[in-house]
Amino acid sequence: MGRISIDLKLSGDDLTVSQDQATDVALVVNELVSNAYKHAFKGRENGEIRVILKNGERYASVTVQDNGTGTEEIRNEGNFGMMLVQMTVKDKLKGKVYVERRERNLRHLRFLIDKSTETGI
Repeated sequence: MGRISIDLKLSGDDLTVSQDQATDVALVVNELVSNAYKHAFKGRENGEIRVILKNGERYASVTVQDNGTGTEEIRNEGNFGMMLVQMTVKDKLKGKVYVERRERNLRHLRFLIDKSTETGI
């Protein structure tokens, strides 16, 4: 298998959360980006993964999107990684995970963080 060139782009708003929330956000983003690297670009020579932060008054959202070939594994809730993402977002970040396909080769995984549950750093 040859080398794959993947661009990772980060953009968006500054986001201030508690230390515990920052750890949980990092865990979830790491899992989603790792899944994209492992599964979204099979049979491709290049691709792009974007991580986008949006800061709202009560909720912040983090979107991880890729332009890979897509995989049903991302949607499979029996997948341990996605179970971990769902549980962390729901139970620790008090948010919700959204998985959507916007175009043929563009997949968005977005999760919300309920900032009203923040504790001090």
